[in-house]
Amino acid sequence: MTTTTDRLAALTDALTAEGWTYVREVYTEPQWRSRIHELQCPEGRLRLDASLFPDGHVIARLSAEAIRTGPAPRPAWMTDLHEVPLAAALAAVSAANGPESEPDEDAHLAQAFGQNIRPRLLEALLITEGWDLTTDPEEDRDGRIIEVEWESADGHRRVLWEAEDRFDSGGWTVTRWHTDVHGASRSAVTQVSQYTPVAVIAALAMSA
Repeated sequence: MTTTTDRLAALTDALTAEGWTYVREVYTEPQWRSRIHELQCPEGRLRLDASLFPDGHVIARLSAEAIRTGPAPRPAWMTDLHEVPLAAALAAVSAANGPESEPDEDAHLAQAFGQNIRPRLLEALLITEGWDLTTDPEEDRDGRIIEVEWESADGHRRVLWEAEDRFDSGGWTVTRWHTDVHGASRSAVTQVSQYTPVAVIAALAMSA
């Protein structure tokens, strides 16, 4: 999604058409002079926060709060949406609402024992779409993947996983390359938290 008011309007219009509602009225942030859109999905589980600045720049973020009770607790997660095309942003929202976003019990069990199999789960989806590893996964002494990166068949998209450590919370980075109006190659980087559902990351990476 490019940083224009038209793209923000298209995103919010698409969500409200699916039953999303404004959490509060749009207001102005005095320090940054930004107008804030806050939307919530019908079930109340997902939230979209979009900041619109006077120059037309937009920062949009999809998130879900932690669920700490019940048979399937899950951690909070978030992903930026403003550096991806509108179709990819909408695909990510759809994936977050779909059954594929439900917590994987094996993944949660592995996480509890200091492992993380989400990179393997995402890899299985990417490989079926022709993606390749850019390098062999970097692992620690216990076999835990601490860094791995994949690249799309056309070379225009990459996904990087980095495990958390004492200096950083870890997470995912989705990078897209495109050619600007002057013919120069540019990259757009999307930051994704480590607990974001694999289906959402796949939608961000694989959508055109």
